[in-house]
Amino acid sequence: MNRRLKRIRLFSSLYAFLFCAHLSTSAASGFTIFPVRLELSNERGVGAFTLTNDSDHSVTLDVRAMRWTQADGVDQLTDTRELLATPPIFTLAPGAAQIVRIGLRRAPDANQELTYRLFVTEIPAKAPRANSGVAMSLRLSVPVFVRPVVATTAKIEWSGERTSDGRLTLRARNTSAMHMQIADLRVQQRGVLVATHVEPTYLLGGQTRVIPLALQPGADVTAGAIDVSGFSDAGNIHVEIGVAQASTTSP
Repeated sequence: MNRRLKRIRLFSSLYAFLFCAHLSTSAASGFTIFPVRLELSNERGVGAFTLTNDSDHSVTLDVRAMRWTQADGVDQLTDTRELLATPPIFTLAPGAAQIVRIGLRRAPDANQELTYRLFVTEIPAKAPRANSGVAMSLRLSVPVFVRPVVATTAKIEWSGERTSDGRLTLRARNTSAMHMQIADLRVQQRGVLVATHVEPTYLLGGQTRVIPLALQPGADVTAGAIDVSGFSDAGNIHVEIGVAQASTTSP
C-alpha cells in the first residue's frame, strides 16, 4: 500500500470519533472497531465489524444504526430500521473481542447510494470505579455505505472564492449519486502553497459543501487560477479552477 493510501486510511480511522466526559487521568478505558467503514451492495447484504476491549475492565456496548443524509453539506441523522446489528448489546471482558454483523433489511436503491452511521456507545456503570473519580462514556461512529444497483463514480465540481473579509473557500459539488471522502487539500497559486484543509470531509451524493481553507502566513491570493490537490477514496484530486472575489455592496 502506498503512502497516499495509508494516509487516506488514517484519515478514515480518525473520522471515527470519541466522546469522553471528564476522563480522569487514572482511568484506563477504551475500545476499538475494525474496519473503520463498511460497504454493502445488492450482492453483499451482510457485513461485519470487530469490536475489541482495550481497557482493563469489562465494558457493555450498545450498537445502533442511524440513517445518514446531508442538507446543504450538513450531516443529518435519523432513526432507521433499515440496518440490523447483531448483537445490539453485549459485554466485553478486558482484551476480549466481539464480531458484530450488520445486515441490510431493505433492497439497495436503483440509482442512489444509501448512507448510514453505526454508533457504538459504552453503557456506563451505575457507580464509578474506585479511584476513577467519575463515570465515563465512550462513543464511536463509523459509516456504512450501500452501493446502488447501478453504481457510478463519484465526481466533484470545484470552485473557489475569496471572501470580502479575506478568507479563501472552496465549494465542492458532488454531481454523482455516490459519496466521496476528501482529505489533505492543498491550494497553490503560481506554484506557491497558499492554503490547506487537512481534515477529512465526507460529501454525500448530490450534495454541496463550502470548505474553509487555512491561509498560509503572508499568503496573498488574487483573482485568477488556483491549483487544488488532495486525496479521496475515489482517487487523487488535482484540478485547476478559478477563484472569484466576493462581490461587495455599498451601504
